[in-house]
Amino acid sequence: MNAPLLILFTENGTHAVLSFPDQRARSAHLKTEEAQARARGLKLTGYAAKRSSRKADFYVTHPAAAPAVMPTPKEVRAILKQYKEANR
Repeated sequence: MNAPLLILFTENGTHAVLSFPDQRARSAHLKTEEAQARARGLKLTGYAAKRSSRKADFYVTHPAAAPAVMPTPKEVRAILKQYKEANR
């Protein structure tokens, strides 16, 4: 079984959708992302996407002193739809 999709939102508002062959590769990538964020003085906060046909988690990079701005469900659905259409 494939690992869940990973949607990364950066502090400047861009996002990336990543797919991994297994959970180990996904975990390694998350550790790398977290280390890079910490090196820039940022924090990586994760959430589980709700009500999605495909299991997906998203992480938001944000300033450590400020709260994370969680994407809306509408934004997450639009990103997943775009990903699904691109991979047909």
